[in-house]
Amino acid sequence: MTTRNQNELEVSVIIPCISISDDLRTLLKSIKDQTEVKIEDIIVVVRDLSGTESASIMSEINFLKQTGNGRAEAINLGAKHAKGNVFVFIDEDCLPATDKWLMKLTRSFLESPDIEIVSGRIIVPDTSLIQAFIRSMNGVGTPDYGGEDFSVGSNFRSFSGTNLALRKLTYNNLGGFDENLIVGEDLDFCLRAFKKKISMKYSSDAVVYHLHRRNFFSLIRHAWKTGKGSRGFIKKYGFISNFLRGTAISVLSVLMTPLLVYLFWLSFQVHFQIIGIGLILLILYACLTVGLMKKNKFNIRNILFPSILALYGYVLGLGFLYQIICNGRGKNTVIMA
Repeated sequence: MTTRNQNELEVSVIIPCISISDDLRTLLKSIKDQTEVKIEDIIVVVRDLSGTESASIMSEINFLKQTGNGRAEAINLGAKHAKGNVFVFIDEDCLPATDKWLMKLTRSFLESPDIEIVSGRIIVPDTSLIQAFIRSMNGVGTPDYGGEDFSVGSNFRSFSGTNLALRKLTYNNLGGFDENLIVGEDLDFCLRAFKKKISMKYSSDAVVYHLHRRNFFSLIRHAWKTGKGSRGFIKKYGFISNFLRGTAISVLSVLMTPLLVYLFWLSFQVHFQIIGIGLILLILYACLTVGLMKKNKFNIRNILFPSILALYGYVLGLGFLYQIICNGRGKNTVIMA
């Protein structure tokens, strides 16, 4: 297939972030070093923006201050000011694998005029226990689809809102990202594109490394934020949803835990001890461990992962219930992106 000149594309790179960090500085330098692509502009939408900080990085970067809340609003603000005919979204805690990442991500638009949305591969580095856990859970919301390209056909697959490229016209036709959604805004965007039969493609060689959450406490905060934010998505698509089933499971675990604790205590009172409820919990834990070990050799990480997963899901469910209760009482809660 003949590829036309890459310079026919005018790319706007849009980066939503909370503050100017070392990760952001590293990412911006990597984007500036990209080759074989015409970058029209780089837009950074920052919630906490200092004029001196932004001026000290790169004068040619367009820094915008976000006045509202949520990643969807930040992306829409950046897109409103973007000059290119192709939008590329990437998060500050991501880093392109090579200086040809942007070319590989956007070349499909030149190879085929029908392609309107392209997602690249997102790899979580296995550099710590928590990042290894996130990687084993397939990105915890930012899935790694592996090393084979595919096009989205009759079977829906969602693309993450980071390492994502799309035509400006497609973005406008879909009305941008839904700002009522604190989490799942990228899933919602892809669902709307899928329903309109918009051509979406996955390019496995357009790789970015996602640093994600790097310690236990940031992972738990992520679970809490995801749980609170999932209320908007559930309100739009329903609680029993194939696209957000993890929240339903998490909420059920929160609701069932008091009963399990009571039954476990009762088993001691009648001298069943672990033969009763304790044995059931042990079997469930073992099943989770074995399931993880099918893909990996035995190591201490695989023993710990089920516990981390259970706690992550439990906190996610608590966050969801907390948001339901607060909204029911008329309280306004701010959910950090």
